[in-house]
Amino acid sequence: MANWLGGYRVIANHTRTTSGTSAQTSAFNANIEYVRVTTTGPVFIEFGANPTAVAATSIYMAGDESIIFKVDGGMKMATIHASGTPTVFVQELSE
Repeated sequence: MANWLGGYRVIANHTRTTSGTSAQTSAFNANIEYVRVTTTGPVFIEFGANPTAVAATSIYMAGDESIIFKVDGGMKMATIHASGTPTVFVQELSE
């Protein structure tokens, strides 16, 4: 199992500029278990097969924050901004 002391390999990158409408990434690779999400400003995110991010009820990320999430392969991530037009970077990770 991966931990902060071990390293992750970046398998794929997704970059998106958020808007006031929920938008999805493409599907993550089938064998991916972790993604690192980094944002330049406040956003709401949601994971799933066909996710819709909703301001105030989805997962909130503050600006200049990076979090690793456990996901299932094939999932997508949706984003919507809290304010401004932040950029969200998603890295698919492997151990």
